[in-house]
Amino acid sequence: LAVDRELWSTGGWQGHKVGGDPRYWCLAAWIAFLRGTRLLDTQAYQVWKHQYIECLDLFSLGVLACELLFHLPSEVPGESGDIERQAFEQARKGWCGYWKYCLEAFQRIWNRGSVEEARGELQTFNFPERNDELMRRLRALLRSLAGGGGEGSALTAT
Repeated sequence: LAVDRELWSTGGWQGHKVGGDPRYWCLAAWIAFLRGTRLLDTQAYQVWKHQYIECLDLFSLGVLACELLFHLPSEVPGESGDIERQAFEQARKGWCGYWKYCLEAFQRIWNRGSVEEARGELQTFNFPERNDELMRRLRALLRSLAGGGGEGSALTAT
């Protein structure tokens, strides 16, 4: 979904429906889809409002990067028992849990006769909260895998 950045950032985001592939939506997009953009305007949701207005593409790019990182290599880097290998395997598990959950949500939307029906089902599925929990876990595992980005970490090894 292409929109004018200036129009979007000056309030246009409130009048647009969420578009694109829901497997790549950030939590803020899910909140907007399931509960409406007005919720993002409340004080409790300011961080998600920022994510929705400024970071939609960055989040999707990060999801794509995780897909490449965890789905392309057939071999896990490092020797069996290495800390880096264990960190990679844990991060891959975290990614697979997150991605599986996103695929389930995508299927629920795809298989329903209407957006409203899918929206209702995902609300009862407690989707935003579980999505947030899985993403927080994945971020922690990615930080551990990166080892702070220092020399010798699994992500910086050559």
